[in-house]
Order: sequence, then C-alpha cells, then structure tokens
Amino acid sequence: MAVLDVRFFLNSTGSRGGTPDVYEPVVVAVWLHLPPVTDAVAQVLFVGVHVGAAAVVLGGFARVPAWVQHAGGVVLGVGFVLWVIWAMSYGYVSHDHMTT
Repeated sequence: MAVLDVRFFLNSTGSRGGTPDVYEPVVVAVWLHLPPVTDAVAQVLFVGVHVGAAAVVLGGFARVPAWVQHAGGVVLGVGFVLWVIWAMSYGYVSHDHMTT
C-alpha cells in the first residue's frame, strides 16, 4: 500500500526538491530538524520505499532469511514516514484526492 501511496497519492514529495521557499515544516519535521527535501533525497526515499516493500514481500517466503524481511520493514517504514512528513510540510492536504 505504501508503494501505491508514494506513486499515486503522495507523489508531491518527489517534485518539491526545487521549491524550498514553500516549505513550512509540520511539527514532527520541526522536532526532527528536517530541512526542505532535495531531489536526491526524494529519489533515495522513492527507491527505498520500493526496495523495502519488495524485501518485506520476499522475506515472507520460507527459504529467505528473516533478516531480509526485518531490514526491509525498517527501510520501508523510515522511508515512508519521511516521505509523508515532507509531503505534509509542503501544504499537501491528504484528503483532497477523495473529495467528491
């Protein structure tokens, strides 16, 4: 689900690298002292979410070591949380794509 969210619903983070002037950090971003996202960081997070999700799925098979799923879960979790924090810090309203 995180992969779909990053690709289709919260994809604004990837396009915000060149717009630090509209960055208004949410409370969590202030606590973590997160600067405005850059293009390189957004690309790393995008790839990290996909790789982490793949590792979580792959780790569910019997012959794959459990650490693959555990490491994938950490990468997926951290990457997705940062992606969402940055998406919300650029004024994105998460319910706007569901309005009628």
